[in-house]
Amino acid sequence: MKLCPKCGAHQSDDRSTCIDCGTMLGKPLTEAEKRAVNEEISDTLHGMSERTEEFYVSPAERVIGIVSIVLSVLMVILLNVYSMEKNALEAQLPENLIGSFGDHVIITGEGIVNDAYADSVLDQIDALDHAMTYCLIALVCLIFSALLFLVPKVMWFFDTLRYRMWFDGDPSPSDYYLVTTKILKYAVYVIGLFCGIGAMMGLMVLL
Repeated sequence: MKLCPKCGAHQSDDRSTCIDCGTMLGKPLTEAEKRAVNEEISDTLHGMSERTEEFYVSPAERVIGIVSIVLSVLMVILLNVYSMEKNALEAQLPENLIGSFGDHVIITGEGIVNDAYADSVLDQIDALDHAMTYCLIALVCLIFSALLFLVPKVMWFFDTLRYRMWFDGDPSPSDYYLVTTKILKYAVYVIGLFCGIGAMMGLMVLL
């Protein structure tokens, strides 16, 4: 086998010029060079065949999936930090606190008092509650998006589990399923990102 130095076309050993571009051909490839060329062709064909699969995961989608996992871990850490800070703030409030009303008006078991510090602590606790809610929403969305991006075949298996229990055969996803799943995973990822940003805003309470 000969390889054209100009266009890269594969030629038979008996040819002296390339059949595609007319360039003069050199010596036939050695056995080692032939093996290298065949392996390259095999890898290329394997990659093309993977890209035709319904659940092919592109490198960009792998990156998004890994980022989702990292952000999920960050949300878990933030939840723990916010929870500990909330407990510390609650310990600073009056033991007989019933609630608050208006600016600095605190209702306790002993009646209504004007306490600016307790009111400030309640505001911080309320901000942390909001941040923790964002954390939980972001955590759920990011875990779900990581599964959709990294293991779409597994998600498809669970989607069709009831079908597999009652019918024989391996169902194939429709074009509609593939398109809606693609839209869903990006939408969930974006929601997770925005909620993650909202969750990190809670750090302002700690500063």
